[in-house]
Amino acid sequence: MDLVQEMTADMFAELPADAIAGFKAKAFSALSSEALGAFDAEQFSELSAKVMKSINLDQFESLSPDAFAGFQSSQLKKIKADLLAGMDPETFSAINPDAFSAFTPKKINALPDDLIGEINPDQLSGFKPAIFKKMDDELFESFRPKAIKGLTPDQTAKMNKVAASKFDVDQIQSIKPECLASMPKSVFNFFEDDFSAKQIAGLEELESV
Repeated sequence: MDLVQEMTADMFAELPADAIAGFKAKAFSALSSEALGAFDAEQFSELSAKVMKSINLDQFESLSPDAFAGFQSSQLKKIKADLLAGMDPETFSAINPDAFSAFTPKKINALPDDLIGEINPDQLSGFKPAIFKKMDDELFESFRPKAIKGLTPDQTAKMNKVAASKFDVDQIQSIKPECLASMPKSVFNFFEDDFSAKQIAGLEELESV
């Protein structure tokens, strides 16, 4: 344990990723903030779910944005919602898109607007479709149009009219034609007057196939 406490950032950076997999919560808690800041994505991806469940705010905030590119869905499942909600926007935007499949309604609904606004298309695509039925309607207002381009047909198939009412024109016109085609009829009709010429052409092309 003393050796772990004494590890410098340079020493820690030399550890192979598979060595990280053996870290227990007690050993992880003994790491200095300097060592935690040296985690890279590959090393971070090897941390066990048990370690992630025990992580505290100080430890979490010591990790660099680069480390979160290795965030795994099994790890995100165990992270406390308040830790995610308190993340720095730059760090949040660096989270591995594959990890987003582990977001639960509780965790996504706990996120502040500034973090929702950091979600990119690949991250948005990672959400499980069912979460769109349970997401707080107001959150949809915070998604940037650029992120909306990441919606998948399976996700838009779960969208309801209440959530749709929160979209503005820029967001609506960022939805891919194949996603518009998968929407419930009530949502499609609600959006229809704001479709762009490009979206209408895309829908017509889909119908002709």
